[in-house]
Amino acid sequence: MGYIDKPMQEGGMLITGCPRSGTRAVAAFFEERGVELGHEQAGEKGTIDWRHAYTEFDEENPAFIIQMTLVRDPISTVRSLTELLMDCDRKVDTWGYITELSKVGGWDKKLEELNWIGAAADWWTTVYERLYDLPVLKLEQIPNIKDVGRSARVDRNLDVETLLEDYDDFWRVARMYGYYRVENDDYLG
Repeated sequence: MGYIDKPMQEGGMLITGCPRSGTRAVAAFFEERGVELGHEQAGEKGTIDWRHAYTEFDEENPAFIIQMTLVRDPISTVRSLTELLMDCDRKVDTWGYITELSKVGGWDKKLEELNWIGAAADWWTTVYERLYDLPVLKLEQIPNIKDVGRSARVDRNLDVETLLEDYDDFWRVARMYGYYRVENDDYLG
C-alpha cells in the first residue's frame, strides 16, 4: 500500500529518493512556480515523498505518469541521514518506517549496533540501486534552490568520506549516478 493520503489529479508526478535528499526544498521550488507537489503528502499534481522508494502504490489513486529519482550529493545525504538516525524520536511514525525499511534493505544489523553512518550509507545505497532505472533529478542541478533550514548537526569536521572508504557498494552506486571519489583528492559530485 502506498502513502498517498488523498486522491490526486489523474496522472500525477512522483519524485522519490532517499530521505534528506532535498525533497522538502524541491517541493518548495515547484510550489513557488505554481506546481503543487505535496511534500510527503498528496498535492494536486503529485507528491515528493521518500517513502515511495520501497512501496507499491495505493490502488485508489491514479498511476503516476512521471516518476523521477531525486539524488543529492551522497556524502551530504549520508551526513544528514546519520543525524536522522541518531536523533529520531523512537516513538514517531518516521522511526517505524526506518526500522521497517532497515529489514527490507538489509541494514538493520548496523542500525541495531548503532553504526549510524554505516546504516545511513547502506540506506542510501539500497534506495538508489533500486531506483536506478527512473529519470534522475540531481539537487545540485536545480537552479536557485532554496535552503529550507534543515542542515545536519553531525559534526561538520567528521570525515564521512574516509569513514565510507571501504563501503564498495556505496561507491559503486554513487558512480552510477555520476558521483566519484578521487584518490588523493577531494570528493567530486
